Amino acid sequence: MLADRRSELLREWEYIAMLIRVAEYYVFWRREPELWQPRSHNLQRQVSSLLRHLFADYPVPTFFDSAWLINTRIDRFARRWFIHVGRGENLRTASALPFPMTKRMTHWVMQAPAEMSVAQALRWGQTRACGGNDRLARAVAGSRLALRDGSIDEDFWLSVIRFFCDSPMLDPRQVGPIIDYLHVQRFEPAEARIVGGRLVPPEGPPQPNLSMKGRTIESLMRQVEAWHRSLDRSASGRDLCWARCGIDGFERVEGEPGNQRRFVILELTSGPELLAEGRAMSHCVGSYARSCASGRVAIFSLRVDVGGGAMERRITIEVTVLSRTIVQARGKRNRSADPVSVRVMRAWAAKAGLTIGRYAIVL
Repeated sequence: MLADRRSELLREWEYIAMLIRVAEYYVFWRREPELWQPRSHNLQRQVSSLLRHLFADYPVPTFFDSAWLINTRIDRFARRWFIHVGRGENLRTASALPFPMTKRMTHWVMQAPAEMSVAQALRWGQTRACGGNDRLARAVAGSRLALRDGSIDEDFWLSVIRFFCDSPMLDPRQVGPIIDYLHVQRFEPAEARIVGGRLVPPEGPPQPNLSMKGRTIESLMRQVEAWHRSLDRSASGRDLCWARCGIDGFERVEGEPGNQRRFVILELTSGPELLAEGRAMSHCVGSYARSCASGRVAIFSLRVDVGGGAMERRITIEVTVLSRTIVQARGKRNRSADPVSVRVMRAWAAKAGLTIGRYAIVL
């Protein structure tokens, strides 16, 4: 096979899957694959070169490459966007975009960092077009907004992004927790519960008409902090438990005898475990109970043995189960994952057959 003769793409499962997807779009090829000549030993650069050889007559931003490497719903649309842009068409006119794009948004999206996924690039460009700086745009791109397909009230989320852009002193690390809070308040229905011995049917979201009008960062942060505290007190999620998602945990020992460390990655499978993780790590992973119970998401905790039977939590990892993709890895107080934890997580991903999202790791 051509790829095997001229590169090592067939040595990695991630690239084998990509080549299968590329073959499925053979009717859109602009040139024959036999004419392709890789000019680098770097596999990612070879991917970029091959994709543009086959599909593009005009420049295509590098972040679009991820559409062929990841297989989420939005990436399946994004492959057509790659082809559309590669033919010299404007991204604005592509079909099935997750939200309407202005000329300014399109301009900024096309400038998005190469390491982002397509979904993250769209949010990054949307934020920059609204006046946000790169730090804010990266924070929005790293939030749950980049995991959505645009199906729920994009007008509201655009107002949230504009609210962030109008608050220049907002700590970007607070963007993710604020978005989590707003999502739960406006869109997440409460589960059924027992009251006085009777089953009360599921209720709607706590604040289905929540609006950003008249809000200040200070008042919103107080509400977010109160919500975090309520996660510890509330029965919401406490009685939920769920089966393991089918992705194995991991154990790794590093160092020489006498100076060894043991790392473990384990799946959290109940509301109490999520709440305990959230309290220890000072973030809001406790709000993921219903998503985990539905089977859409799995939460893992990476810990290190510090001796005496004690385990220190290092990072909390979110995995989208269907696509087997790591989409977030966060330390305490939503900080970035430390390099040692990233190394262990990468080893786990390779063994478990997981893809690490292009913006899951923020160093």
